[in-house]
Amino acid sequence: MFSAENIIREFFSQFQAFFNKQSFVLFEMIVLSLLTRYYQDASLVQVWRWQDYSKHWTNIPRFVRCYKWEPLTLSNVLLRFLVRLFKLRELYFVADTTLCERYSWRLPCVFRRWILKFRRYGYAQEWVVVSIVLPRLMARERFRIYGLMAALWDKTKKATHLLEEMLLRLRLPEWCRPYLIVDAGLNSVVPEGWHIITRLRLDARLYGEPLPSRPGKRGRKPLKGKRYYAEKVFYRAKDKVILSYRNQEPKVVVRYWRVHQWGYRRALVLICQPVAHPEWRPIVLATTDVEMSPQTLLNLYSARLEIERLFQDVKKNGAFGKYRGKKRVAHERFNNLVLLSQSLKQLIAEKGEITAIDLNEPWRKRKDAYSLSPNQLRRVLEAYHLSEKIMQLLPIREKMQKIPFFKERIFQGLARIL
Repeated sequence: MFSAENIIREFFSQFQAFFNKQSFVLFEMIVLSLLTRYYQDASLVQVWRWQDYSKHWTNIPRFVRCYKWEPLTLSNVLLRFLVRLFKLRELYFVADTTLCERYSWRLPCVFRRWILKFRRYGYAQEWVVVSIVLPRLMARERFRIYGLMAALWDKTKKATHLLEEMLLRLRLPEWCRPYLIVDAGLNSVVPEGWHIITRLRLDARLYGEPLPSRPGKRGRKPLKGKRYYAEKVFYRAKDKVILSYRNQEPKVVVRYWRVHQWGYRRALVLICQPVAHPEWRPIVLATTDVEMSPQTLLNLYSARLEIERLFQDVKKNGAFGKYRGKKRVAHERFNNLVLLSQSLKQLIAEKGEITAIDLNEPWRKRKDAYSLSPNQLRRVLEAYHLSEKIMQLLPIREKMQKIPFFKERIFQGLARIL
């Protein structure tokens, strides 16, 4: 039985081996503080008591900047936890890039970019985020997505090279089949042993099967055959099939061609156009798994749009991209902690045991102030980490104190209760 409390206990038990006692308490408090806006009773789960760590929230920047732990290790632990919890056999990874607008160019890897949301130039950081989609929810319209890891992009390498390095460092179980679902900007990344599901450009170089070489003819074996243009094939094809895709009915033409950018690897290619919009140009989807059905390909590619909801969640309701330190490692560590807390929140939301909490925090003076500094994170913990049961057990004198500021007397009383 996987209740919310058991999930939290097992979740944190997987990470104990990678921290010492003090750093693990701080790691647990950071993740739970980002979770308390969705689940109020998470504060009751503690591996070590509060009294064992006296400084509490005063060392969050130091923990992110100085403690010896790697975000990649935490991502692999989270991946193994999800594989074991949901008994996964096929792993569907979704990757995409996102921009985080910054107030200054002095922070690491900040460049002047065109901000599409505000229609102006500004300073921003570009992040490459890898997440995973649960296969057991593929039959529904809305998928459940979990953030795994994030890496900060700079001008020394391309985003595709950074994504390939991130995928190769993931420790996948031997029995699992990994799939990568990306958009057209990252479709050149195909790690060895992986299958890719992506969208291709209309002018992509697609070729048929090579003609067999004649016996006794000198030279290498041909890798490709006749070249095809997807848009021309779609308008001339007579074998169009109508499938379902996100409450729409697209006309689909199914072909098996070889793709140039994947080394002339044989792929399943779908050329789609909505029935309700015949004036639109067709869309080309492709996958290297030629045994996959066309309807499954459409369903899996629609899961890629869920990563946009992930970005909205971790940026608006979390602290993704809000760290203001001067070290690149600290930025990556902090954002990976935000993704860890988001994944734990999704696990609890899967069980339907979220406590309704008012999201209008009293300390926010401006409506547009969504940046959560370490001090604001401490206040989140102070404001929402106390449940009503704990408040009833506290003496009256301690209730009269300023509880949101967590004075030492109140902290000692909470340690005895917890």
